[in-house]
Amino acid sequence: MAKALEYFQALYCVEALTKGDLPAGQTRPDYTYRLRQQHSVPVLEAFRAWLDELAPKVVSQSLFGKAIAYTLNQWEYLSRYVTDGRAPIDTDVFDKSFLLNPPWQRTSWMTGDAPSSWRRSVYIPARHRRATRAPGRGRTSSCSHGQAPASFRQAEIDSRQ
Repeated sequence: MAKALEYFQALYCVEALTKGDLPAGQTRPDYTYRLRQQHSVPVLEAFRAWLDELAPKVVSQSLFGKAIAYTLNQWEYLSRYVTDGRAPIDTDVFDKSFLLNPPWQRTSWMTGDAPSSWRRSVYIPARHRRATRAPGRGRTSSCSHGQAPASFRQAEIDSRQ
């Protein structure tokens, strides 16, 4: 398990490098693509080899076995970001936009003719329900500003007024 975290840490270190100063004459997507091809692809290949080696040794019905199977089944999608310098490594940007502008605050979702339209608009995926707990109560956000997303959203709303 710790070895998987080391692979993730290496991948995010490459992403940190992509945020640095650009070499002369390069665009950000081109620079990001080059760094990912040079550094992230070998890490991903080593991670995939480690998963392939580990998969037969782990009980497939265990949580770890299910995580390995999921990762291998979704490999094409998990590693796609290295083929485009504009693609983010994760969906953090999209998750933050969801938390700052949740669908139940978008009135257009609630004005549909179908009686269930309002029910669809207030559905919150489980990962977002867990991420909005107050600090000190269960899982909190790993946001760099040190606040849970719910309090960050409230601070954002207060700052707009």
